[in-house]
Amino acid sequence: MHQENKCVPYLYVTVKMHKSPVKFRMITSGSKSSLKQLSIAVGLCLSRGLRIVKNYSRYRDRFHSRNDFYIIDSSKEVLDFMFNDNRTSYRKSVSTFDFTTLYTSIPHDEL
Repeated sequence: MHQENKCVPYLYVTVKMHKSPVKFRMITSGSKSSLKQLSIAVGLCLSRGLRIVKNYSRYRDRFHSRNDFYIIDSSKEVLDFMFNDNRTSYRKSVSTFDFTTLYTSIPHDEL
């Protein structure tokens, strides 16, 4: 381990005032943390795994008309999808959903 990477990560808390009851978002920052090297390795593994899944999904898309992959890398992918999809289906609205509102019948403490 490098000498510079011997710091303990910082923990920050932000308040979600728009929630009722008020909730908190935990954020960690460890640019000089002892976990830095592990974090880099895990990030690289997850990126590679994501790329494999994305390529597999694109391969499967050749055989059916639906898209099973809903992870994006940039807002450009969303705009391209909306523009291209609108040319063929003439959809006129866009909807977004919060994860907590999609699964209202499942107690969140059990997720």
